[in-house]
Amino acid sequence: MNAALNGELDDIEVRRDPIFGFEVPARVSGVPLDVLDPKKTWSNPSDYDVQARKLAVLFNENFDAFKAQTPDKVFAAGPKIN
Repeated sequence: MNAALNGELDDIEVRRDPIFGFEVPARVSGVPLDVLDPKKTWSNPSDYDVQARKLAVLFNENFDAFKAQTPDKVFAAGPKIN
């Protein structure tokens, strides 16, 4: 699994996670597509959504303690809960 080191991930299609904002490659040679979308690894995708939102809430609540000393740009990069 040397795709990143070999430059195979340069200029590829990505999808942005709607809650956490990280980018995930749409395809990586030798990697099953389901692995690239964590939600697809759950037997019930709705359960994934519930847990992802819970994690985002916990992250944001914890990060609130650092808001005073954190630039707005950094704070704004945190999880988004719809």
